[in-house]
Amino acid sequence: ASILVTAVMATTLNEHTSLWFVRGMLAFQGLGFALFSSPNMTIIMNSVAPAKVSMASALGAKSRSMGTVTGMLIASILVSVHIGADRVQDHPESMIDIVSSAFVILIIGLSLALLLSIVGVFRDASQAKVRLATMQNRVG
Repeated sequence: ASILVTAVMATTLNEHTSLWFVRGMLAFQGLGFALFSSPNMTIIMNSVAPAKVSMASALGAKSRSMGTVTGMLIASILVSVHIGADRVQDHPESMIDIVSSAFVILIIGLSLALLLSIVGVFRDASQAKVRLATMQNRVG
């Protein structure tokens, strides 16, 4: 959630934004990544059989790499759309639009991920109730 909040905050950045605001925003975003990444990998590693831990670890690393590549692709597309074949130095004012567009895309992606997470939690809870009821019917 802190990553989503800082992405929304980042859409307000402009040439008059204080560096303290930017530093605070980046620190809060870094805290969000830190609080998410370690527990997430712990859950993944604890949910697989010991024989599959190396495969799960590799898949986690591959996912992070794919995220990095996707982010770079989106950034490149935004630069290409806003600036075209010109040099970036020739259009410094376009960089604000590019960064704002990137944060809007990030907000959309994070909102979708949050929605899917919430749906997954409710789906898992309802499936657990069904399994519990089935087990109780077998016993009782």
